[in-house]
Amino acid sequence: MISLAAYADCWLACLDRAGDLHFSMTSLKRTILFYITCPKHLKNISMLRPYLPEVRIEIATDVPELEKSGAALVQSPEQIAEIAPDLIVMFMAYPLARRLMYLRYALFRNIPCIGIEEVHQLALNNGRINHYFTPLDALAVPSETEKALFKRVPVPYADNIAVTGWGFFEKPENPGTEMPGSAVLFLSPLSEIDMVSIETSSVREELLLAAVQVQKNGYSLSIKPHPMEPPHYLESQITSLHLEGITILRDGNITNILLQHELVLNRGNSQICIEALYLNKKILIIPVGQKTIFEGMCNVASGTGNLDQVLEKLESEQYQREMETLRNDLIPYTPEESMRNLAHFILEARLGPDTHARKAIHLYLLSTICNQHKEAKPCLDQLPEEDPLHRSLSSMMHGRFDLKARYKQTFSALKGDPLAQSYLGKIYIDRVLSSAPHRIFQLCDPSWLRFPHDDFVPFFWGESFRSYERFYGEPAWYKSTARKISNKIVNFRARRLPPEMGWVDASFLDGLEPRFLVAPLTYRCPLQCVMCSCPSQAQEIGELTPRELDRCLDTITQGNTKPLGKINLTGGEPFVRNDLLEIVASCVKYGITEFGISSNGFLTEKTVSTFRMLVETFPRASWSIHVSLDGPPPVHNLIRRNDRSFDSAAKTLKELQGLMKHHTFGLGINITISPANVQS
Repeated sequence: MISLAAYADCWLACLDRAGDLHFSMTSLKRTILFYITCPKHLKNISMLRPYLPEVRIEIATDVPELEKSGAALVQSPEQIAEIAPDLIVMFMAYPLARRLMYLRYALFRNIPCIGIEEVHQLALNNGRINHYFTPLDALAVPSETEKALFKRVPVPYADNIAVTGWGFFEKPENPGTEMPGSAVLFLSPLSEIDMVSIETSSVREELLLAAVQVQKNGYSLSIKPHPMEPPHYLESQITSLHLEGITILRDGNITNILLQHELVLNRGNSQICIEALYLNKKILIIPVGQKTIFEGMCNVASGTGNLDQVLEKLESEQYQREMETLRNDLIPYTPEESMRNLAHFILEARLGPDTHARKAIHLYLLSTICNQHKEAKPCLDQLPEEDPLHRSLSSMMHGRFDLKARYKQTFSALKGDPLAQSYLGKIYIDRVLSSAPHRIFQLCDPSWLRFPHDDFVPFFWGESFRSYERFYGEPAWYKSTARKISNKIVNFRARRLPPEMGWVDASFLDGLEPRFLVAPLTYRCPLQCVMCSCPSQAQEIGELTPRELDRCLDTITQGNTKPLGKINLTGGEPFVRNDLLEIVASCVKYGITEFGISSNGFLTEKTVSTFRMLVETFPRASWSIHVSLDGPPPVHNLIRRNDRSFDSAAKTLKELQGLMKHHTFGLGINITISPANVQS
């Protein structure tokens, strides 16, 4: 067994052995350790084995479930030392604490650590998701498009990226025949399951609604959820949307599933699209705001509004030409050629010159981010103590005062390495937010907070990422927010408070008087709209009686001494109540003269007759009514979950328009912008 502390010295001995640091598997042909995180990686290795006949292959994982499949559960550097690999190959290099252990081992032992990107991750996600930005020695990618995106970050190994193709297409197992008129929707995991996923619940909702639109075009519909997502997530969404006639495919060979269906649905951000391209399947892309490699092509539906037209284009020559061009770009080699390229890439793996220090810096910063301070120190000690960068990093990490100045000094010392600067920025932000004095006095000029590229924010924050995302959001918005916070701290007194007032005093609210009241009279509603939870809460929340509402108005108007001017009666659906006349009479008593009502227009007869009665009973009041319309008939009906909702709303609007011949009131429509209709 070798302790972690000893590793920092091991590389010196390796220098004597390796000479100029060039190390090649071709001459030694010894032990390769593959690091895996899912069953798919095991399949990939089994496909690679025939091309690596003269090496010993060991498989390590940190996922206990994979131990049953033959992988060694490795949880300490001592266990890696027992395997004694000459090369580490990572199928996943996203920097989590347990994963950095492999890279540190390779650093201290001076052996290559390389990665195989088994999917077109950057191209499919517009560069936003990157699992391979750790300090590897080299990376194999499927295409030139993917290589260009990695170099743009830029990753530490930008000069050692090999285009090998993608050879891991699953071989079909009794696929059967294609079922005409069948469609299958492949889903990514929800962001609440996988923190690097960009598929939120609202995005999933729009995908399901679009899939139902495909179903209404005569296709049978199946859905293949991501294997890492527990079953109840998708099932609960299907139930809440009242979707029917859908088959959920939990298991099965991916190639089989693709071959069995005529049409493949996806956001365009999954490797499934590449496999479907390879198999020459029809592909319908529903991006839901995500830019992908299919951008601008004829098979991209902007939403349910143009989905029918896009389905027709899948039979066109234009579609065939576009898919052929994309296929040639993303699949440059046959599976056989790709596997040979990958084997050559592995066997020729080597340490490049002048990379040791940069890898040590990256691992020091990443280990610190992952709260592995004890493990981080040996990484920094790879640099000579007299090195200015060693001194700057030590000062930044351990100094208690002048944090801002120390950060700027270290930031400048890392010039030319934007990825390392972004790591440093993360550490600086952590220290600022962990201390109240720092939060007030140490907030740095946002121009010193660096992300490596506008469309790539490293998702390396572990469990704290969600709080950062909630607070900062996208980089541009984050910088703007940080600047506003800084301005607010510096200029708050001058801009917000009179000089004689001093610090914040709640008494300055005394002069504010409410002028407008929004009153949800009920949560009851005859519809079950996808974006609304009112009906499900109606029984639990209940309703205010006219007498209770009267007491509320008395409190708000301070005994009718400060009357309100306007009220909007809403719900739920306000016209399900039978006491609107009594409610309005109470409002008039407290000086309200302007009334607005929001309705879904579904109850046409009751809505029109009740509104006429209100207008005629209180002619001196100013009246307006707005009816909800969320898009063209198919979109509106999908959102409202009722095939008669659009026709009912249109009829209500028409009859109210006729009522305007005899009464004066405002008439308009409301629209709720959501992922389901934003493109319509």
